[in-house]
Parts: sequence; C-alpha cells; structure tokens
Amino acid sequence: MAFDPNRHVSVSSGSFSVDVNELCATHTLVTYEENLSIGPARLALNAALAEADLAALFAPVLLQCLACALAFAAAGILAGATGQRQCAQLCRLYFEGARLCGSMLVLYFFMIFLSTALLLLAGNGGLG
Repeated sequence: MAFDPNRHVSVSSGSFSVDVNELCATHTLVTYEENLSIGPARLALNAALAEADLAALFAPVLLQCLACALAFAAAGILAGATGQRQCAQLCRLYFEGARLCGSMLVLYFFMIFLSTALLLLAGNGGLG
C-alpha cells in the first residue's frame, strides 16, 4: 500500500486527519531533546576514555625519564666520589635535563587534562 500523507484515519470517536509534516516535526523535536540529555553524558564518557588512553601513552615515557634521571644521578654521585669532577658535573647536567623532560611531560599532560575538563564544564564542548 502506497503512503498517502492526506489519508484519513478512523477511530471510535470519529474520523480525523493526520498531518504527517507536524508528526515528523514533533518526532524531530523529541529526538533532539533526547540527544541533548544524552549528549553531555556521552561526551564525558568519551573524554574519560581519551584521558585514560593519554595517561597510558605518557606513563612509559615518564618512567623512562625517571629511570634516566636516577641513572645520571647515580653516575654523578659515583663520579664525584671517585674524584672525576668534570664527569660528575656532566652527569648532574644530564640529570637536570632528564628531570626537565619529565616535568614538561607532566605539564603537557595536565594542560590536556584541564582543557578537556574545561570543555566538559562548558557543557557542549564550547560549540553553542
């Protein structure tokens, strides 16, 4: 049976006309309102998953920076104890560089984390 937008539907109280355009508009409005209530929760869940993935990417590099810093610190202490002053100074500088690398990773991670939190607090990602 072909669809006829002007057809009449009979019910027990009488016959009435169905306005298909109004029906479609109402359906679209209800669907939009449902998406408004579901959208922020979905955004928050996606952001939490992205933060977990980001932490998984940063953790190995941060651990490597920590391991390098500890190795350079130990080498610097050992070089200083054996009287090799220039080697101890170089190891201390490498230790400071590894520490700086780790600090930058932590700073970058928190910048991303806080900017995502700000987008979530805005409610719609700043799009409206």
